[in-house]
Amino acid sequence: MYNSKTEVDVLIQQSYLWYGSSTGDFDSQASGAYIFRPNGAPPTVVSRSVPLKVIRGALVDEIHQEFNSWIYQIGPIPTDDGVGKEVITRLATNMETNKVFYTDSNGRDFLKRVRDSREDWSLLVTQPIAGNYYPLNLGIFMLDKKSELSVLVDCATGGANIADGQLELMLHKEFQAV
Repeated sequence: MYNSKTEVDVLIQQSYLWYGSSTGDFDSQASGAYIFRPNGAPPTVVSRSVPLKVIRGALVDEIHQEFNSWIYQIGPIPTDDGVGKEVITRLATNMETNKVFYTDSNGRDFLKRVRDSREDWSLLVTQPIAGNYYPLNLGIFMLDKKSELSVLVDCATGGANIADGQLELMLHKEFQAV
């Protein structure tokens, strides 16, 4: 991303990935409609080769991409491999965020979040991915000394900062019937 007025240049890469859903075999709690519990494996990349179409407007430039048949238009997500999938999009940048990001509080003010930390108690990290996801009604952002990256959502979802300079948004969940 490049801001021609301030000349701030931020490298950014967007990818679509999915976490395998926990079936409850290594933890007593399985993923479900209201529970995000990845199975412990790293997220899987949906596609590495993506066609890109840029539509330039007077105020905004749009980028249209089709990652595969179930990301372009969400669903149905394949589960015939026996693995439930929790599909995310990840925005990775070169920003130095030092574990800090901000999420909205039920569509109102933004709250400061610090990865793997809670202000009111000493947190024992047992779920490093799910434990850093927060509900979003309006958006999520991160900033460093030079720039800020904000993402506004059009419907309620979950968002996180799993690594410095990255934002994740939960897009869709599909579970394997047990």
